[in-house]
Amino acid sequence: MDLIDFFNNPKSKSPKALDDTVLNFIKRDLIPNHQVIFGKLFLIQAFVGVLVLLFCPQFNFSITGNYELFHFFHRNLGLYACTAICGGIFLGSGLFLANFMLNRAEITAIKNNKILYTTALSGVYILLFLFIGADIYLNLSLAWFIGSSLSAIIFFELGRSLKNYFLFLGVNRA
Repeated sequence: MDLIDFFNNPKSKSPKALDDTVLNFIKRDLIPNHQVIFGKLFLIQAFVGVLVLLFCPQFNFSITGNYELFHFFHRNLGLYACTAICGGIFLGSGLFLANFMLNRAEITAIKNNKILYTTALSGVYILLFLFIGADIYLNLSLAWFIGSSLSAIIFFELGRSLKNYFLFLGVNRA
């Protein structure tokens, strides 16, 4: 009854400033800033990337000097496939994990712009490897770029599907 009185009484309407504040708050939550999302993805990828560099070198750059996995792929698949797989492991693992660290609106924004996010992250990390002294050649960086971008999209979608599946299971068990 009080709710009906509230809607029927024009004097009980909220002030415009309050309406604008609430609308801006909701808009910020439902439509996240792409720069903020990219920053979060960059940080997630930086953390995961350090872990990946422990066992899979990127552009002949490794934190531990452990090249066994690289040599396995190189011997069995060739240099370009190995480079593409290393890029895929590097970026794909970060985007897979991002599904479990970002909120629903951020994940939706990535889903709607996944080619932009994955290619931008791939390019930024190639530049970052270049700045820290990795051996980067155009033909290998192109294979890495393609492998990392495509794998990132695949692993992102896989992570999103797994998260949705487990959320669905949790809802049905309740």
